[in-house]
Amino acid sequence: MSYVTEQMRRALAGHVLSPAGREAYRMGRPDGDCAFAVHVGEFAGRLVVTGDVRLGASGYGLVSAYGYGIPWFAGQQSEGYLCEKFLDHEWQWDVAVEGIRWLVSEAAGEGWWPEHAAELEAYIADPCWRHDEPDYMDFYDRMTGLGADGCDLPGMDYPRAQAGWLCAIQQRFRELREMEQSVAALDRSMEDVRAGRGQDAKKAIEGIADGLGLKPDREGGGGR
Repeated sequence: MSYVTEQMRRALAGHVLSPAGREAYRMGRPDGDCAFAVHVGEFAGRLVVTGDVRLGASGYGLVSAYGYGIPWFAGQQSEGYLCEKFLDHEWQWDVAVEGIRWLVSEAAGEGWWPEHAAELEAYIADPCWRHDEPDYMDFYDRMTGLGADGCDLPGMDYPRAQAGWLCAIQQRFRELREMEQSVAALDRSMEDVRAGRGQDAKKAIEGIADGLGLKPDREGGGGR
């Protein structure tokens, strides 16, 4: 399961990357519109991610564990590994509901969870939760009251919306950094060709351009 939703991907799809200070970048729309714009930077050995997206408990941003910087953020990171550097697990009602239904279905009719399927489903479907979701203590009391092991209840995960935005931002940031590096390599190779430094550079241009979906000008006039 990915934390990133399609809506999150679309919100960041048109973003470009621009420097915003020493070891800091702005990722936003080319026209400067602030909608979903994000700043990523290093400060005192930590990464700070903030912008026009609610991140962190206050909504003002996220700060990583110590020792992580821009090169790490621009690398290939799994969603779980990325989240553990910025977020803590917390109990969530929707995650608990998913967990209950999974436990009931995966137990193949055996064990505590499927034996109490009807009671659990009635608890989940209680109309009062449409207006005021239960907190962990209510959930714990109800589950243990039915006989569940209170040490192994479902519902813990990284906060889903926070994790989704963090992962979407990091994935788009990595894409843009990789594109920047490929364009820079293409520029260097074209300079080599113009300076007459051999066929190897021409092959390098073609390879990099293919990766970017570009078509180099065979006459040396630039890509089109």
